[in-house]
Amino acid sequence: EAGAIDAGLAVAHVGLGRAALKRREERGRAAAHFEEALRRDPHHLEARYHLERTRRTQGGGDAQDAAQAALRRDSTDAVAHRMLAEVHERSGELDRVEVHYERYLALWPGDAEARRRLAMLCLDRGDVRAAQGVVKAGPDSVPQRRDLPILASARVADSDGAGALALFDAYLAALPEEERRLYQDILLVASPEEAGAYQKVSGAEREAFLRRFWLKRDPALVSEGAGRRAEHL
Repeated sequence: EAGAIDAGLAVAHVGLGRAALKRREERGRAAAHFEEALRRDPHHLEARYHLERTRRTQGGGDAQDAAQAALRRDSTDAVAHRMLAEVHERSGELDRVEVHYERYLALWPGDAEARRRLAMLCLDRGDVRAAQGVVKAGPDSVPQRRDLPILASARVADSDGAGALALFDAYLAALPEEERRLYQDILLVASPEEAGAYQKVSGAEREAFLRRFWLKRDPALVSEGAGRRAEHL
């Protein structure tokens, strides 16, 4: 759909290439999609990575073997480091995953998708500050919208509920209404009486209801419920 709206959208061609890689009958066309993305945007690192990875594993070659062979030839081969990161992630070897993502990003610091993936791995193991550091080490002076939940989680860890909630709200504001409602839904944590009351209000009344709802669940009682609401998000 994105390609139909704008044929010059590089990320749409990257998406088509990645989808083709998952379908046996279409794998042979994946490289052409990545090449088209690079024609549209020669600096698109995600397209560059996937094109090189596709070429190295053509004919059913093993990604791990190809990457290790490449690193024996050149220890600064960025593509090989990311290939190994993805191999180790699939096998659950998370320490090795982070090592290779860090080496990859040291060589290709502008790959926002890989940087976000490393930050999410840090979050998964509970190291919020490491995740924040990964995001802030990127080349963008202003965080990308998709990075805001990671930075918000770091604010939660620092007990800055209001700051966290502001970042979450900025992220949610750009989402479609239907998706935004899923984040704001409290029915899984509300009592039946609260759920009924919540569904009867809208607009400013619903926002006031949510402030009262989260304040009741904020044990610190110092953030007017923002801390608990941010934790929920």
